Amino acid sequence: MEEKITEEQVYEAIEEVVDPELGLSVLELNLIDEVQIKEDGIVEITYHATAPFCPPIFAIEMSQDIKRRVEGLKGVKRAKVTLKGHALADEINKEVNRE
Repeated sequence: MEEKITEEQVYEAIEEVVDPELGLSVLELNLIDEVQIKEDGIVEITYHATAPFCPPIFAIEMSQDIKRRVEGLKGVKRAKVTLKGHALADEINKEVNRE
């Protein structure tokens, strides 16, 4: 039987993801906009940056950290992380979610 992932588990996994500039968790900063858990083991996380022009290297780092931590959960086949509200969101999302 496949393990069912919960939203609480996803939030626990990303609790340690820190904004490198501010040194605070993405949860403390209220950056997570939405978590969707699909039937096929795919988890989609949408979040926003602290500023539209935060350094892209930091935005990529946070997105990759969210993705890595969620994909480390039992029952998750793949995580898709979508950054919104950043000047380079499209490029960052392509980089982080490429297969």
